[in-house]
Amino acid sequence: MGMSKEAKLKIVVVEPLKKPYVKEIENTLDSQREVVGGNMEMLPFDVPDAPLGICIICNENGKLENLPYNRAYYYDEYGKPSDILSGTFFVCSVNGEDFASLSEEQEKAVLKRFEYVEQFIEDKDCPALLTMRRFKLD
Repeated sequence: MGMSKEAKLKIVVVEPLKKPYVKEIENTLDSQREVVGGNMEMLPFDVPDAPLGICIICNENGKLENLPYNRAYYYDEYGKPSDILSGTFFVCSVNGEDFASLSEEQEKAVLKRFEYVEQFIEDKDCPALLTMRRFKLD
């Protein structure tokens, strides 16, 4: 007997220059695309103090559409940023091939991981050079 897909998803939404927040959405492709503003890309994600099995869902064309920089994406063995996520993204759990709601433990760990806003400032003489400024909103 297979597991049934959840009707609603409890996710953490991360918008550029804002604090992350928990949101419940319909577990449909349209609702998920609405959060990220277009076609989706799934990225593996590992958060300290959270059980495995969570992922980031972002706009796959975020950079091409010049969406604002959001947060650094850390997915290498050295703990250095490997990319910058553009536009709004969300974090959810994964159950087999389906997205699933975050557990309370996962939710807390994700909110903590993204509690600092990251601002990326382009160098006017060299647009490829970015300076990252991290700060916490009250």
